[in-house]
Amino acid sequence: MPPGEEHVTDEFVAAGGVMARQPSGMRTDAAMKGEEAKRYESNIQAGAREMRDWIAERWLQAPTLLYWGRNDPSAIVDVGLKLFEMITEKNKRAHMLISNDRGHFHYREHPAEFVRTVNWFTGQY
Repeated sequence: MPPGEEHVTDEFVAAGGVMARQPSGMRTDAAMKGEEAKRYESNIQAGAREMRDWIAERWLQAPTLLYWGRNDPSAIVDVGLKLFEMITEKNKRAHMLISNDRGHFHYREHPAEFVRTVNWFTGQY
């Protein structure tokens, strides 16, 4: 099993199947195969632009932790590093942790480590 997929148990897959067979799950699945998928992607891109503008305008001043999985194919490390650089230009209370052999769902993959890290971070401020 590739790193970061250990949490994908039979129970997790079965629960996903149950959700997919619900009327709302079937509507979502059908929508994501049509024009709605294009609108969704457009909304995601617009949200990303808005977030970058928000960071550039110094609106993100709260202590910030980027907790990145090195093996996450949906959020590659180089993108995270660029985001971190953007944040730290304006916010000196930002931290980034890149965790090896982790994917996208740290809280599911390694819950005890996730809790320790978040507790450490929140204890700093």
